[in-house]
Amino acid sequence: MSGIYPSASIDTTQENPESPHEGDPLGGVRSGSLEVRLALTPKDIDALQALRFRVFYEECGAVPTSEMKRRQRDFDVFDNICDHLIVLDRSRGDGFDAVIGTYRLMRRSVARRHQGFYTASEFDVSPLEGVEGEILELGRRHGELAVFAV
Repeated sequence: MSGIYPSASIDTTQENPESPHEGDPLGGVRSGSLEVRLALTPKDIDALQALRFRVFYEECGAVPTSEMKRRQRDFDVFDNICDHLIVLDRSRGDGFDAVIGTYRLMRRSVARRHQGFYTASEFDVSPLEGVEGEILELGRRHGELAVFAV
């Protein structure tokens, strides 16, 4: 899986301008050595893109673009506008190895200001457009399913 915008790249030199939080006011949730929180820094984004690359391309055998292969990262333009939930195992330290799970989150209000939901490029989501209120797209889940029960 190479994404619908295979030449896109996230700018990891800046914080997410669409992010609704400053320093994660929701705070992280901890259970033992596991922590679940929003990605807050370019380092967080880099680590979750590395995890996605390992899962998509190394474990599942998808074919990356040449840029993804060179960088050993899975990325597309949606990374710049989405929030990212990450799961860390603090028993693995604080580096890239600590990131063991991730979900990409896109709110309808953000999708409307950009090119829409990622899912709309793969499926007909028009029935959801009539639903009132905020909608949250969850995508690019990686990691052990049990991790998301934290």
